[in-house]
Amino acid sequence: MGVAQSDVHYNATRGLAQFKDAGPFGDLRAVMSLHPEPFTVVARKEVGIKSFADFKGKRFNVGNPGSGTRASMEELLAAMGWTMSAFSLASELKADEHGPALCDGKIDGFFYAVGHPSANIQDPTTTCAAQLIPLTGPAVDKLVAGRPYYAKATIPAGLYPNNPQTTRRMGCSRPSSLRPRFPMRS
Repeated sequence: MGVAQSDVHYNATRGLAQFKDAGPFGDLRAVMSLHPEPFTVVARKEVGIKSFADFKGKRFNVGNPGSGTRASMEELLAAMGWTMSAFSLASELKADEHGPALCDGKIDGFFYAVGHPSANIQDPTTTCAAQLIPLTGPAVDKLVAGRPYYAKATIPAGLYPNNPQTTRRMGCSRPSSLRPRFPMRS
């Protein structure tokens, strides 16, 4: 038994994306969906970021290689027609490193697929008044419409310090794409 993001599970069962070379793992099954994981984009307050597009040319953490967050980031960038070179720095920090790096001024923002509330979001919003940035627009709409494992989500107003607004975004949260499948055995 294991835990995986819905997009990673979907790709594994079909031999897509990061599983293209290995081929489909047809015996994988989903038992349940634990919780949604909205793609959370966080920015340093001083940088003045209002939308994800504002990160072009900035120092941004794209997630560590091999992580579900990184795979989702790559899919988002492709939908936007961007590559990692769109950022002046595309850092590959782990989840426990991106908050301190943001507050220390080493990066301007980060992307993280996580359930809420999350200490990795709570810490930078408390420590350095980091801001949640909406993840919306035509590329996001296209991804949600074309991928059964993505859905639109919101982070409620006031869930994190210094973020009194509701924040719209997309995320891995559509469990219907991973309906439990149990083969009949005799």
